[in-house]
Amino acid sequence: MESMLVAANLKLPSSKSFKEKHNAVVQILQHLSMQGCAETKASCLSGGERKRLCIALELIADPPILFLDEPTSGLDSSTCQQCVNLLSMLAREGRTVICTIHHPSAKILEKFDHMILLAEGRSLYHGTVSSLLPFLRQLGLHCPPYHNPADYGVGKRKKVMSGTGPKTTEDAVAEYAVSFTSQVGCLFLRCVKVSTRDLVSVPTDFLRDTVI
Repeated sequence: MESMLVAANLKLPSSKSFKEKHNAVVQILQHLSMQGCAETKASCLSGGERKRLCIALELIADPPILFLDEPTSGLDSSTCQQCVNLLSMLAREGRTVICTIHHPSAKILEKFDHMILLAEGRSLYHGTVSSLLPFLRQLGLHCPPYHNPADYGVGKRKKVMSGTGPKTTEDAVAEYAVSFTSQVGCLFLRCVKVSTRDLVSVPTDFLRDTVI
């Protein structure tokens, strides 16, 4: 509760009274089913409770988008499922929830709407979770029953990479390469914009920036 109140004082406008901030904290704790540990020190919370506390601290400002880095790391399978269920609930309420996750189980993967499957620094797949298996089948890859589609796709990454995107790193670089002339033009325009911000010192600043 104390951590939540401190965050509320920092994130909520000063026009809100202490009672309003306290009520907001209580509502979030009830929403995340954390009433039972409201008076517990943060250092004494379990792994799953700490994850929920981190999410609760962000919900105080009522953000439309939540970014989470490895929200399930260090959790057992049961607590991991509870954490993902919580994120799914928040998404159903109208928030956009974006998170990174390693080796999700099939049950956890089903909770996500969209996914980007990454391997070796490249994107193997980008789309809805339900379309992953049809995408793999188009490449001649048939995920066996009771296998995790995400793990199967990563395991067959060489086949997936050969069927999508540039064939080599050189091809990728050539596709997105910017010419030297474009780079010089971009830097020159930036120099002009920076120099003309202060009209009094335009002549000296422009010449100095150009020479540099």
